[in-house]
Amino acid sequence: MIHAIRRLCCILIVTVPLLTHAQDQAGAYLLDIDDLLMQAHAASQIALEATEIQEIKAQAEIIAETVWGSPSGLLTQTGGAAVHGWKTRWQTDGTEFDEAHSGRHGSDPPLVADPKELGMMGRGRAVIELLSNSENEAHVDHVMASLSNVIGWMRLSDGVTKGERQPRIDLTHVWDAPSRFWNTSADTGWLLEAYAQAINILKTDYHGNLGMAREHASAMANLLEKCRTGQDENGDGSVAPVMMEGGIDTALQHAGYLGIIDK
Repeated sequence: MIHAIRRLCCILIVTVPLLTHAQDQAGAYLLDIDDLLMQAHAASQIALEATEIQEIKAQAEIIAETVWGSPSGLLTQTGGAAVHGWKTRWQTDGTEFDEAHSGRHGSDPPLVADPKELGMMGRGRAVIELLSNSENEAHVDHVMASLSNVIGWMRLSDGVTKGERQPRIDLTHVWDAPSRFWNTSADTGWLLEAYAQAINILKTDYHGNLGMAREHASAMANLLEKCRTGQDENGDGSVAPVMMEGGIDTALQHAGYLGIIDK
């Protein structure tokens, strides 16, 4: 009995600091996201007041980079935007899946392993990962729900094809979400909407139509504002830290309640 108690004490001594460190790191990433979102919002306001289409495109490029952590490349070239591969996006080397799958596709680590180099999306996914091992506290759930509305509720999971475990981008873990969830854009994340609009601006040949470019810039600014403030989806007059409603402000508020940030 004494030996069992000693083992339990040792486990607690090791586990508690690890959980505390994970939460502190999650708090640091949340503050980074807050700062990057402010930068993106400032860029969107410059775009709204721009008198030249090229300036709107330049600000759209800044916004795209805050999302992914790397330039799109579309200011200097046409075609597809430069984005991270799935291993980098999801921070995996593939070895957690079937050996046969790794054998065919390789087990090289992601090219970028530091979430600080992955923009708002990478930091956001790191926060979800860090907090997912926390005890089931209400404020943890509130932070994760609000952040998931912004970056999307997807997670890297797996599925079996011909007896082989393969990576899958999974939304089925929220299968019990209300039906209206699937009619919103919270499932894949509001931030991706803002990013898509930035890429749209960068790819569009406006043929001198400044008015149209400004309309697109306004839509981009509104999407970034939704990432910040969330939305009152159920019409009760408030934005709650729950699915489809909370944004970054709500995530930060409950991270403060949780004690992982000073804000």
